Amino acid sequence: MARMAQKAQLPDQKALEQRVETICTRLEEWFDLGWQEIAHIFNRGGDDDNSDTACTASAKWQYRLATLTWNLDALVSQTDEQIEEIAVHEYIHVLCGPIQEYLPDDTAREEFVTESLTRVIIKLMRGEHNEM
Repeated sequence: MARMAQKAQLPDQKALEQRVETICTRLEEWFDLGWQEIAHIFNRGGDDDNSDTACTASAKWQYRLATLTWNLDALVSQTDEQIEEIAVHEYIHVLCGPIQEYLPDDTAREEFVTESLTRVIIKLMRGEHNEM
């Protein structure tokens, strides 16, 4: 019987998880998400279709529950700023959950809107806006 190859150990898996949790705690405060229960799950790799996806969000918005599932293998080379952008993107998915049932099943459209909102929010968070 063939044995499956084990994944190589990350340089410091716990330190990477802590970086993500620190960034997310700050963002959850900034977004005022304390009224929702948001869990963070850390995995190695992704499924076959999403092996390079850094994070996915799932929400049960009616119960104010969300889960962000992080792919540590995809995060190992990311900077804090990149992890922050990924997290903001996923929080937008969580916050838009209640309107998903009214939209056509169109992943490209959903991702375009989510990424557009992410860019605006990141710009505001980082003070990169000009006074009008």
